[in-house]
Amino acid sequence: MAGMEATDGCYLGLVLGKCEALASTDGSHARDLFLATATSHGLTVHDYSQIVSRLMRVRAFDPAIDILGQAAKAFPDDPKVEHMGQVVRAAREKTGDTDAHVPRCCLSYL
Repeated sequence: MAGMEATDGCYLGLVLGKCEALASTDGSHARDLFLATATSHGLTVHDYSQIVSRLMRVRAFDPAIDILGQAAKAFPDDPKVEHMGQVVRAAREKTGDTDAHVPRCCLSYL
């Protein structure tokens, strides 16, 4: 990625792949890179779902919830975003993590 421009055709795929890889080892860094990418590129609900899923696998609830908050802003009427919120809530409850930070925009379904 070092020699690539953000407008190169495969750049977005590489960045999203890096976010998914980071999700397993550094959820905060994955979140930050993903959210920075979301501001500069048109991402889909599927892109958000992929990274939230990766973060949930390693129980990185706070970064997943932060990304979910941005998804709710970017796609306010998409039922897939609401479903992601329900999945995150169920996973948090299953592990007993009730202290995870929840952005105000996500409170309706978390």
